[in-house]
Amino acid sequence: MTLKLADGKDYSFKPLTYSDWDDLSTALQFSGYNRIKDQPWASKAELKEALTIAMSMRPTQEQLEQYLSSSEGLTEILYLSLRKNHPQMKRKDVAGLFTMKDQDMLLTISEFIQKTSLPDPEEAESPNEPGVKAER
Repeated sequence: MTLKLADGKDYSFKPLTYSDWDDLSTALQFSGYNRIKDQPWASKAELKEALTIAMSMRPTQEQLEQYLSSSEGLTEILYLSLRKNHPQMKRKDVAGLFTMKDQDMLLTISEFIQKTSLPDPEEAESPNEPGVKAER
C-alpha cells in the first residue's frame, strides 16, 4: 500500500514479518522504560526499577492488542511497516506524519498491515496436508 501523506511524499507500507512482530512485542515490553529514560526528573533508581520490570515481563496477547489500539502502538506498527522501504525513518518521524484528523487513514493503514501480515483463519492450510484448508 502506497499513500501520499501530509508532507507530500509517497510512503509504502509493507506487511510485517515474524521479526517485526517480535520487535513490536519488545517495544511494548520496554514502553514504560522508554517513556521515562530521557526525562530529567527520572532518577537512576526509577530507571533501574523500570528496566527491571520490563526485563521480567513478556507481553500477553491481550496487552499486545491494547497496545495496538493506542497511539504509541499505532506509531510502532506504522514504523515497523515503513522501515523496510524507508530505512531513514525514525519512530519520531512517523509520529510527526499524522495528526488526530488522520484517524480514519491511520485505521485503514493499520488494518491493511494487520490483514496482510496475519494469516486469515478461513484461508489457513492444514499443516499436515498442504493445499487442504485446516479444520476449525
